[in-house]
Amino acid sequence: MSTDPFNAVELKKPDALEIIEALDDINIRDDYGATLLHSAIAYDNTPVGLELIRRGLDVNAKTKKGLTPLHFCAIYQNLELTRAILENGGDLSIADKNGNTPLLDAVGNPKRTYDLLKLFAEYSNPEIASQKNNYGISPLELAKNMGDEAAVGIISTA
Repeated sequence: MSTDPFNAVELKKPDALEIIEALDDINIRDDYGATLLHSAIAYDNTPVGLELIRRGLDVNAKTKKGLTPLHFCAIYQNLELTRAILENGGDLSIADKNGNTPLLDAVGNPKRTYDLLKLFAEYSNPEIASQKNNYGISPLELAKNMGDEAAVGIISTA
């Protein structure tokens, strides 16, 4: 039995939860600074992600590039984990090393759904919609530049 928790999460091994339960510290990191929650989001392992959140894993932990689990949710579109992270203190205002917030990443993701934007807007505020990255672009400006009136409407209500 492999006891590498990242491998277990990524491959959705049946014993992944057991491996995680045996860890002394669930806030372990991989070589990129990602936590097991980052991996659970990236590999669509919702049951493990929910268990990690229940066990108190830091939902605002940053990778070496400054990406939080909510940045990963913006990329990978997992609504269930997004809601759980937000309900457990996930912070939408945290920017990565380029100044991008999860909301900006979500607006710019061609695969994103309006459901994800609505969920972010539910937990957001106007400052985050107007928060500019290192290149001077905010989520609201990006949505306007893309001509996405639906996205503009959703994030304007934040």
